[in-house]
Amino acid sequence: MKNLFKGLGASIGYIFIYIVITILVVFAGTIAYGIIAGISAFKTNYSFNSVFDSFNSYISNSVMLFSFSAGLISLFIYWLIIKAGKRTVKERLDLMPVSFHSLWPIIPLGIFFNLFITNLLALLPIPEHLMQDYAESSGALQGKVTPAMLLSVVLMAPVLEEVLFRGLVMKSLCRGMPLIPALILQAIAFGLLHGQIIWICYATVLGIVLGIIKARYVSLYPCILFHLVFNGWSFVMPPIYGLLPHSNLVSIIFSFVSALLIVLLGILIFKKTTRTKYFHYIESSEITLSAEKTEPQAIVDFE
Repeated sequence: MKNLFKGLGASIGYIFIYIVITILVVFAGTIAYGIIAGISAFKTNYSFNSVFDSFNSYISNSVMLFSFSAGLISLFIYWLIIKAGKRTVKERLDLMPVSFHSLWPIIPLGIFFNLFITNLLALLPIPEHLMQDYAESSGALQGKVTPAMLLSVVLMAPVLEEVLFRGLVMKSLCRGMPLIPALILQAIAFGLLHGQIIWICYATVLGIVLGIIKARYVSLYPCILFHLVFNGWSFVMPPIYGLLPHSNLVSIIFSFVSALLIVLLGILIFKKTTRTKYFHYIESSEITLSAEKTEPQAIVDFE
């Protein structure tokens, strides 16, 4: 019971750190620009409405920059916390090397999972107001692609969120509970952090998939790669979709083919990681265990 509360407390603490840092970064950036805009308006005699419009435009355009900055600061704080402990960063986050022979199915899996989610959302009878809210929340990804957007969505988000949820939270939860409940709880927390209801739903499913990937590979690198490919494909597909007819039939075909390939790739990953997980367990735990005598749940050396 003591380990359960310690694990839950640590998990909440790690998430709380990220939320607080994000709030502080947005607050500091907003205040800084507000002061600059106010001084500029005072010197040039701009109208209040003009300054207000400029301020709103700045905040909208700076969301990705705020996100990247908050992620960078959070990663630094997590690094300090880990360095203050007994384990190395590699051990604490399971930054274990994975051969390309075992890793390559993760790349198409991320692509087809993105295609499946995107086309399934087009088919589900989701209330119009929820879809409109989702479209507005996703609007930043549909506009002009900027370096800040790519850095934030394709690079920082996968690294930060995998370090936080599959690296820190999932391992902390496994200190006091079996792997499956820990996997589900971290996925729910991951989903809730995305805010918008549709994002919450599919991010929770995504969190479960990423948790399974972490448990199979016993390494954070495949999770980061999957997340990177999943997010990055959102920038690749819009031009392709523009060339295709907009119909339910197209979405059905994409959904069916993607689901089929996801299942096949999942089976392939399970086959390829059978030996890999035992190897990494032995390497990280410095314990020699045979595959035949080890229970599957004991394979993952969680804190």
